[in-house]
Amino acid sequence: MEGSPQTTVASPAPAGPVIPPGADPRGRLAARGPRAKRGVPEGLWLKCDGCGATIYRKEAEELLNVCPRCGFHWYVSAAQRIEQLLDAGTFEEWDANLAPADPLGFRDKKPYADRIVAEQKRTGLRDAALTGTGMIRARRVACGVTDSSFIMGSMGSVVGERLARLVERATAQTLPLIIVSASGGGARMHEGILSLMQMAKVSAALARYSQAGASSSPCSPIRRWGAWPRASPRSATSASPSRGP
Repeated sequence: MEGSPQTTVASPAPAGPVIPPGADPRGRLAARGPRAKRGVPEGLWLKCDGCGATIYRKEAEELLNVCPRCGFHWYVSAAQRIEQLLDAGTFEEWDANLAPADPLGFRDKKPYADRIVAEQKRTGLRDAALTGTGMIRARRVACGVTDSSFIMGSMGSVVGERLARLVERATAQTLPLIIVSASGGGARMHEGILSLMQMAKVSAALARYSQAGASSSPCSPIRRWGAWPRASPRSATSASPSRGP
């Protein structure tokens, strides 16, 4: 009715204590303590030893372990080279059961036999060479890779024997042959004259392979301290076909 006084209806009083917005009534957050900060997952980034830049690991791997800024080449293991060269899932290892021995009982800072065991545990390799067969664009090839991480990739009896058998099988099966020499250790001094004999054995096998009319591709990876600036992904290895050892 016009002229009647206005009335205000009061809100009902809260049944319990008033809790401010954002408060933790039961003290759960306090009991948990401060929340730990999320760090960057380990191994996600690489620091380039060539230019000092921080590089996303996946980007470097897409370029076959080459720095996209300066062309610096990171270490590539024998297994990684096999993965880079061959069609996925096609590699079959040959002569995986061959393992080095210590016929001379050689000892320097520690016994050669102990050094072999330590290197095998550290690298996961039996010796400094990985050989086998696989496919490149659906064509079967014979492939061998040496690994510098195992006693500098030096050639002992097992390395020479695996490479010689690789070449002989490639000759018998008329397979294209690819050998990636990614080592620089020379003959393995721990095996004396036995290691020096391996070069002649492998060279003789390569000569027979060439005489059979087959073609081989020796690949020499670019060394880390000799990387080319602005290297393309495929320049991580340079291959030149040849018809002889």
